[in-house]
Amino acid sequence: MRNLITLALLISAQIGFNNVAKADSSWAEIINSNLYVMFPKIYMPNNGVGYDYLPITALCKNGDMLRTVEPVSVCVRARGFKCKEYALQTLITPILHPEERCTSWHRGRCVDRYTEIVPYPLHYKISVYNRRHLPRDVMFKKIYSIPACSKI
Repeated sequence: MRNLITLALLISAQIGFNNVAKADSSWAEIINSNLYVMFPKIYMPNNGVGYDYLPITALCKNGDMLRTVEPVSVCVRARGFKCKEYALQTLITPILHPEERCTSWHRGRCVDRYTEIVPYPLHYKISVYNRRHLPRDVMFKKIYSIPACSKI
């Protein structure tokens, strides 16, 4: 009986091991595996109230703009800090966007700023982790490129 249990454990461990994604796996295989990936997020202003930060996997490149692959739920009417109404919207932001930079600090606060036009990166080196040993076990790194909207 003990041998049967050992054999069953070995078989299940081997099956689990074979389902682990590798550096040459597709991003879909990596995302659906037992590995952990944290994608960077990009600021996306919406047409309602406020803005959203969306992971780069939710975006595609359309000319000189980034847009959401699918419409996302955004708050279009709020009272105070509570959203009263949501709507689906396709969010768009220019790849070349303004960012504030601090040039002078006083007592931990920025006292002088300027705005610079900078591009969002379209290619990212992403760390893929073993879910069991976060955050220290980087299994591999892989490049993620924001796809063209026409290829989705």
